[in-house]
Amino acid sequence: MEYNLRRQLIMLSKRLIYAFVFQLVLCTVIFANTGIAQRKTIEEVKVSLNLKEKSLSQFFKQVESKTDFKFTYTNNLVDLSQAITVVENNKSLYDILVVVAMQTHLNFVQVNENIHVKAKKGNSEDKAVEVVQKADINVKGVVKDATGQPLPGVTVLVKGTTIGTATELDGSYTLTAPEGAVLVFSFVGYEVQEITIGNQSTIDVTLKEDETSLDEFVVTGYTGQSERSITGSVATIKADELVKNPATSVEQQLQGKISGVNITTSGNPGGGAQVRIRGLSNFGNRSPLYIIDGAPSSGGLSDINPDDIETLSVLKDASAASIYGARAANGVVLITTKKGKLGQPAKVTYNSYFTLDTDPGKLDVLNARQWGEMEWRGQRAAVRGTSVESNFAPSHPIYGNGPNPVIPEFINGDPTIPYDSKTNRIMRSADTDWYDAISRPAFGHSHNLSVQGGGETGRYGLSFGYLNREGTLIENSYQRYSTRLNTEFSILKNRLRLGENLTIAYSENNGLGGIGADRQTYHPLIPVYDEGGNFGGTLNGILGLQTNVVNPVANLIRRKNTIGRGWRIFGNAFLEADIVSDLTFKSSIAIDYIQSNNSNFNPENVEGGNPGNSLNENSSWQTALTWTNTLNYLKNFGSHNIGLLVGTEAIEIVGAYISFSGTNFFTEDLDFVSINTSGKTLSVNGSGTGRKLASVFGKLDYTYKDKYFINATIRRDGSSALGPNRRFDVFPSFGAGWIISGENFLLDNSFINLVKLRAGWGAVGNQNSLGNFSYFPNFSQDPNFTSTGYDITASNSGNPANGIALLSRGNPNLKWESSQTLNIGLDFSLFDYKFSGSVEWYDRRTKDLLLQPPAPLSAGIASPSFVNLGEIQNKGIDLSLAYNGNVGALDVGVSGIVSAYKNSVLDLDGNPESFLQGPGGNPNVIAARTAVGREIGSFYGLIVDGVIQEGDKAGNFNFRDLDNNGIINFKDQDFIGSPHPDFTFSLNLTANYRNLDFTAFIRGSQGNDIWAYSKLFTDFQFRSGVNRSTRVLDAWRPDNPSNSLAEFNLNTSNSNLQASSYYVEDGSYVRLQTIQIGYTFPKIGLGIEKLRIYLQGQNLFTITNYSGIDPEIGENGGLELGVDRGGTYIVPRSFLLGIQASL
Repeated sequence: MEYNLRRQLIMLSKRLIYAFVFQLVLCTVIFANTGIAQRKTIEEVKVSLNLKEKSLSQFFKQVESKTDFKFTYTNNLVDLSQAITVVENNKSLYDILVVVAMQTHLNFVQVNENIHVKAKKGNSEDKAVEVVQKADINVKGVVKDATGQPLPGVTVLVKGTTIGTATELDGSYTLTAPEGAVLVFSFVGYEVQEITIGNQSTIDVTLKEDETSLDEFVVTGYTGQSERSITGSVATIKADELVKNPATSVEQQLQGKISGVNITTSGNPGGGAQVRIRGLSNFGNRSPLYIIDGAPSSGGLSDINPDDIETLSVLKDASAASIYGARAANGVVLITTKKGKLGQPAKVTYNSYFTLDTDPGKLDVLNARQWGEMEWRGQRAAVRGTSVESNFAPSHPIYGNGPNPVIPEFINGDPTIPYDSKTNRIMRSADTDWYDAISRPAFGHSHNLSVQGGGETGRYGLSFGYLNREGTLIENSYQRYSTRLNTEFSILKNRLRLGENLTIAYSENNGLGGIGADRQTYHPLIPVYDEGGNFGGTLNGILGLQTNVVNPVANLIRRKNTIGRGWRIFGNAFLEADIVSDLTFKSSIAIDYIQSNNSNFNPENVEGGNPGNSLNENSSWQTALTWTNTLNYLKNFGSHNIGLLVGTEAIEIVGAYISFSGTNFFTEDLDFVSINTSGKTLSVNGSGTGRKLASVFGKLDYTYKDKYFINATIRRDGSSALGPNRRFDVFPSFGAGWIISGENFLLDNSFINLVKLRAGWGAVGNQNSLGNFSYFPNFSQDPNFTSTGYDITASNSGNPANGIALLSRGNPNLKWESSQTLNIGLDFSLFDYKFSGSVEWYDRRTKDLLLQPPAPLSAGIASPSFVNLGEIQNKGIDLSLAYNGNVGALDVGVSGIVSAYKNSVLDLDGNPESFLQGPGGNPNVIAARTAVGREIGSFYGLIVDGVIQEGDKAGNFNFRDLDNNGIINFKDQDFIGSPHPDFTFSLNLTANYRNLDFTAFIRGSQGNDIWAYSKLFTDFQFRSGVNRSTRVLDAWRPDNPSNSLAEFNLNTSNSNLQASSYYVEDGSYVRLQTIQIGYTFPKIGLGIEKLRIYLQGQNLFTITNYSGIDPEIGENGGLELGVDRGGTYIVPRSFLLGIQASL
């Protein structure tokens, strides 16, 4: 095993080294392009041209292609269509420009690499062609906003060049520029300003807010467009918003930030998250499509370093997402990672934080004395009304017998003779709090180092990240190492651009990520350790306690070497070329490689009655390759703007899985535990996967007068997961927008800055719920499925012959599941952009749902085939509001979102009485039912009207007799709750005073119900010997006529356990998610541009009526959601100390 591990590590190390060398070479190429060539004048440059009656525009293009000069001019002052004739051979550019000036009445002035073109005035005596030799001078200054506050990050460029810089934290800048050049100051949300240097050495600038700040560029699919022209539902968050909530994963940072996006996370430091956009639209895979720097990701976001993200956009409706067709039914999350800017000096950034995590709370369970009292009470209740009641005396192997339970000093072993782990395991009685026993304060730290910059023809971003996070369960931890390189450089005078985006990540998840509900059900009488220092336990039930759960502490400590290792390499390389003016070709090849290796060794559990040990190891890999080619045409015709995108995409996903399990190892020394040292091999199996998709697509964008917008998209997708009869389908979309505030009747309005109305309709497909080969039947020779124990002669000879068994049925007529969405939105900004918001209404309908309906038992063990059936509707509203203002030096911000949707099953199989049952978990307590006219996963059961107080059924739940026939049965069941919220909301508060900053973030949910499934074990006698909730102390009894909980009774034949409204609780909550206070130091020199420290608390408190620990419950399969099974890894309460520095 050691040899295999070393060999694997060597191979992976080689890959890492190769990737690093590749990154180093690319960085070298970029750095090599940062130099500035020696300038020449137009008198020194020789050019040959042969232009006869050609346009001035063609003349400019030919000169620019043959020299290093660029022409600069104002469009409305220079007629580019006028015809000229230039036939010269190896003549100076100066002389050629003289010829052109005589034909066009233009003047040409060379300033460094630029040739400025101006219309010649009638009486002007200016030279037709002039060379201006200007010396470089040092310019410095400060950039502020209208309130006098400094603006960091403002781009300062020398017009017509790539010479530039960015302002620092205090708004200051310095750069070297040619005397008399023009400086261009630009910043998102502010108007661009141009200032001629002249002979000035100090230039201070005040930028005004841009009333058309919606012109910000947003990536929306294979290309981008201005936010102003977007007609679909697109929400964008920038890096500065994400970093306000440092977290292990991107999903945790995004939680509660975007309306219509619901995210449920896990407390497991390496755990994943469930992301749902605008409700639930199918019965299978509901995860959105993730696109990272243009490359689709098949492995989610768990390996993405949140510190690498520049912007994150969510495409919520079909009109925005349909360009991605087959994979976009659940929405699209687009991520752009950081890289430098052209002309930007190298900028080094270091971000780090240290965390302390604690459990936010625990359930109240019985102590050892209370458990004994309830045992006695339950035994008496079981015989009440029987012939033995009068002479009955409760008894228990540990608590003895008599009128009251007695806790002995020792619960096992003979303390008068020496301890022996096999024959005399001495255990002293305890009163163990198993929550405290397996929990701990958990520490963690994160470090991220990045370098970004660029030269004249290239830019780059390089980062390294390390995360180490302990879990709040003992012996559980997570580590992640990541590196990312983004590069882009241009050649052939920026007509050809090459680049790549590459991420390499390695992660380790140590220990168990959860232990089910053990810590709330394991018996308090059992000590953590016995008198010999070994783990305490129930000794396989001989103590009269539970038999199917092991000591939770032992479980976690023994399995601390349960390790999941993962490698991920993903990214893309691209080429972009300007074929002709306004037409660009781009080709991108992306890879997403995932490798996972898991080892789980279970040592002997003698105290739990399991003397054997076992090992399970599995390994898997998957490679997804995507090749995308696009042609993008952008053209401006006066008031008309047209954009046309066409493309093709091919995706191939292949992978393999293999696993091994064995038992009876002769040693528990992990250095000698491997496949070939097991005493018995239980199973060896494996599988392979493969899927291909092919697509063609196109998109048309049209803008008129920058206030009327129309777009249309069409995509044709094919998937190998579908049968050849229905493999391809077409998904169109349409959208329109209108800037109402651009109309004359609102132009002079004093308080309305922007009003935009938009609407869109689109269709998208889904095939992610399918297996790779769902359209034809699958067979197996696995003995677990085919062996009956009998040989071919039907005699039990002990030497059976394996056959071939049907594992799953196929359906060659499967077709695409499709969703159609209508979206109408209104965006607005008021009072000098201080108050802004957006409101959207949508109606999404999904039909031809992909589902495996249950098959009758007579169909055998084979899985039923997938079919297309039914229709689901989600209608809802997304609202977001924001206010930003200031009072002197105090800047304040308030923003909030509210999202509400109504989920409804419109049809299943044409029968309005049809329904689908959820997995439940116990045949007597099946919680979820999906029926026509109801929401997915609605709760279904009997209605409890208190507790019966009198008669022979006193102490039992009083179930409502809906059909009034005097009999309580399944006909009295009804819908009793819904896991879907009425609405979700969040509120973000910010304040900045000089160098101090403050953020508070609150979020919550209202109206959702939770099925507290764990009550089955903690409130009733469903399983003997387990611990219970303190709720049972107030259960009904003759001297305590409670009306909330039925009598605790060891006679499990009563009906109190069955599915009922007792399990349904209000899951509404309000949570203080984040409070952060930070301080940014003034410029301190030593090359440090910015230094900020902050303190932050996360998950500080939750206001809820739910009796469980955490009311935020996710999904368990397609038909069950909001069911709390008691084994959730609780999201911890966290305290962070962080530092952010840049050089």
